[in-house]
Amino acid sequence: MPATRTFALLAFLSLAACDDPEPPPEAATRSVAVAAEAPAGNPAEFCDVLREDPPDFTPPELAEPLPAAAAGKWRWVNLWATWCAPCVEEMPRLQGWAEEHDFVLQPISADMDAATVTRFRGSHPDFPESARMADPGAVADYLGTLGLPGAGALPVQLLVDPQGKLRCIRAAGVSDEDEAHVRALLDS
Repeated sequence: MPATRTFALLAFLSLAACDDPEPPPEAATRSVAVAAEAPAGNPAEFCDVLREDPPDFTPPELAEPLPAAAAGKWRWVNLWATWCAPCVEEMPRLQGWAEEHDFVLQPISADMDAATVTRFRGSHPDFPESARMADPGAVADYLGTLGLPGAGALPVQLLVDPQGKLRCIRAAGVSDEDEAHVRALLDS
């Protein structure tokens, strides 16, 4: 008899549940549970120096001139060298961002001679044209004039706004995670 009573009680409870006017909530799918929203960027998290009232950009003394920048566009000046692994690794990322976010990429090499850069570009044909510093030993001094005393390691990112003002300085490489911060700066 106890088994019969247990069965009857379960049957009653299950039928009583069917009278509930509220249907059970739908299970959330991954597309419902995860909102597809671009992460918000913060230029202050990207730039070592971020200026609200920036000075005019002055490049270091160059062995050859920088290619002309399109008027009214942001410029990304990248100080790099052929022997700097992070510099070489980030260049395809910077080229992709330049196309996607419509800025001009202007690399400046800190290599000792033009032949080194020419040989490097011969084995890396997709690498962009690059100007070269007249005195590669002056990287630290140049960065000191920009507000980064004691710095001298490469790569260095210099973001110049469409009015020719140096807005952002970053003394480090870039990664995919930095793109939202860069986008926020370019949109400001």
